[in-house]
Amino acid sequence: MTNVSGAAEQGRVGATPGTLRSGGVIAVVGYDGTESAQRALDRAIRIVEDEGGRIEAVFVGHVPAAAALSTMGVAELHGAIDDTSEALSNQVYDRASHRNLEWHFQRRDGDVVHELESAYEEIAATARPDDRVVMVVGGPTHKTHHLVGSVASGLVHKDRYEVLVVP
Repeated sequence: MTNVSGAAEQGRVGATPGTLRSGGVIAVVGYDGTESAQRALDRAIRIVEDEGGRIEAVFVGHVPAAAALSTMGVAELHGAIDDTSEALSNQVYDRASHRNLEWHFQRRDGDVVHELESAYEEIAATARPDDRVVMVVGGPTHKTHHLVGSVASGLVHKDRYEVLVVP
């Protein structure tokens, strides 16, 4: 389920839809504010600056299964996720707005890999035929990710679309 916050609705700056040059890039960036996600966002910004296009930053609020056991815990966790979403939207604004790029921030709730895939597919379905849609994510940051898997590896192993993993 897509949930775009009020701050995110203000996310489009610079070029307006329809004024982007033909054949641009739509960079779908998994963004959670971590260092690897910041590197992924910076790489997506460089790609869009070089090739034209726009950035779609996607934050997935994930509620751990253990939290679902307590209704009070879930309510508190959702409040914290709302606050995090707003802060992340502001971070994307800070990084992209001064470059006069078109960008949008959206929040989704659920499994991170599934929601990033859904965002990619929805954007690809509405993109112009000459647009290139690419998923940009940060690489694994912990040794355990190499053993049990990371968001990046979950996306790459699907081999259904272009994924750029930024170390």
